Amino acid sequence: MLIPINPDHPQVLEGIDIWLRLGLISDEQVRQLCQKYLSTPLPQSEVTETQPILATSIKTTPQKTEDLPPTADTSSPEKSPNLITQLSQSLMAELSLRWLLFLGLFMVIVSSGLLAASQWEKFPPAGQYLVLLAYTLCFWGTTVWTKKQEIYS
Repeated sequence: MLIPINPDHPQVLEGIDIWLRLGLISDEQVRQLCQKYLSTPLPQSEVTETQPILATSIKTTPQKTEDLPPTADTSSPEKSPNLITQLSQSLMAELSLRWLLFLGLFMVIVSSGLLAASQWEKFPPAGQYLVLLAYTLCFWGTTVWTKKQEIYS
């Protein structure tokens, strides 16, 4: 027996998990619930019959190359501008994002460096070493954090 559930409820998965842990429903019932309420069937792709017919006619009957329809030649120029356009747009989006990140980082470093340099003589020697240590630890911490984020992978 399937229990009717509201798939739009934000905590429906947590509720199903609690029911499962408490033993109120079995694994099979969870699968049936998820299949009925939490999944949608994949759209069926339509296969055109012209491609297999064309392939079999080329294989069975040899034709001259001038008699074949120029499908490969006309589709190639249409695909390459789309591919080039998509690649250039994604490259520009990535570059602009990275430039903004580097610009922000540069501004923070330069402004804090200028502040430290303008007040440098007012710090005692131990304070100067602590400022340098703080900068070093900040850069090290940023490096460790970015490696954990895997943004360059």
